[in-house]
Amino acid sequence: MTPSPLDRPMSVPLLCLAVLVGAAAFGLLANPHFTDRLLAEGGPVETASVALHLLAASVAFVMWRKRGALFGFLALAELLMAMRELDVHRAFTTFGVFSTRLYARPDVPLFEKLGAALAIFAIVALLAGLLWRSRSELRLMAAERSPAFRGLVAVAVFTVALKEIDGLPRMLARVGVILSERADTVSHAIEELGEMALPVLVLAVILQHARATSASVYDILRDPNLGLASR
Repeated sequence: MTPSPLDRPMSVPLLCLAVLVGAAAFGLLANPHFTDRLLAEGGPVETASVALHLLAASVAFVMWRKRGALFGFLALAELLMAMRELDVHRAFTTFGVFSTRLYARPDVPLFEKLGAALAIFAIVALLAGLLWRSRSELRLMAAERSPAFRGLVAVAVFTVALKEIDGLPRMLARVGVILSERADTVSHAIEELGEMALPVLVLAVILQHARATSASVYDILRDPNLGLASR
């Protein structure tokens, strides 16, 4: 198989770092009014994020049909991220299904609480089931320190970092630290541009693992001990 930049072990981790640095630089240097329009709720960046999540989910789903449960996990995760960007998680209930207020407040109807809880349980069960079916595949990837495994770890850390950055202004405000307008813009830019880049990073991991599995199958078929090399 022809070498690709994606085959480099640190390609996705370095892309994650580049996204964070680039998004911070954009928030720091761009015109605040332009930034507000670009990053607004339902604006160009959020729309692009939804489209990219759906693209990554579609590619992962196609690979899932051919090559195993890890692609299924990524397909479902990307579909859920697209739905989150579309605010589906709070479109049918008084509060978002992941909000503690939905379950704690007495004025929320019981059927809403039960429906939301069942939806979360189903999602967690599906994700856990796909991960469980992928355990051998993940162990092999970890043992080989494959680029796709490094990419998965990097994407997981990147996602957690985005959530922490997203909540940073609120956490600081609780202890009396109010960020400057520019610092708030930088934080918002990292969050929104990072979320737009997230499906691209996942797609890179999907392609890395697809190339690795294709190479493995190709090597098996070309093994002269199997007598298939000349067929």
